[in-house]
Amino acid sequence: SEVFYLQVRSTSTTLVAVEGMEPRQAERLDRTVDLLVIVYAAFMLWVCAAGMQDYATSRSRLSAMFSVFQGTHLVYGLAVLGYAAPLAPESLPTAADWLTILAIIAAPFSFTLFSRELLRPYAPPRALALGIDVLVLITPVLLGLLAAGHVRTALAINAVLIVGSRWYFVLVSAHLHEELVPGRRFVRVVYLVTALTVTVLLVPTLGLPKRSEEHTSELQSRLHLVCRLL
Repeated sequence: SEVFYLQVRSTSTTLVAVEGMEPRQAERLDRTVDLLVIVYAAFMLWVCAAGMQDYATSRSRLSAMFSVFQGTHLVYGLAVLGYAAPLAPESLPTAADWLTILAIIAAPFSFTLFSRELLRPYAPPRALALGIDVLVLITPVLLGLLAAGHVRTALAINAVLIVGSRWYFVLVSAHLHEELVPGRRFVRVVYLVTALTVTVLLVPTLGLPKRSEEHTSELQSRLHLVCRLL
């Protein structure tokens, strides 16, 4: 048997799934992943275009925020899966890294903006609505930390913000006053499922719980790939 050593350097918390394969097997897996990403990107572009078309005809702020939300998450999904690196010019070797960092911070920011617009007609309590505004104001603070060179700190706070904001919106959805379409119960279920999914995804990147090599299965790595696309 052969022993291989892998060294990973990153500006943030890294969750790496490593598996040894024969070259042909690795190529087949790469083609499968590329096909999944193409389908994902095509679907996200279609959804984003539908939102933009609706905004062009209705001038709805919700449609505009929805398009921004979908577009941002498309860039985020492609960046975290490593597709930003081939697009980076050789003269700017850190461009892909910074694009990924900005996409990671922009994705939850766009989610908060979209959720604020979505839940506004349901008339949440004023105190909870003000809490959403506070969540929006955290992003400029994170950008300030990035500008000051505190990249790891900004990303760590952002990871906590992603999980915390999802559960905060679960709380907000449980205290909506107006009954609209879709109904309040449906909105609550959607936010609850979203919060659970994001928590399962991000808890390992925060180092909780500690996982050893023997407890990291192939199924977990595949699940992590799927969650990255969500």
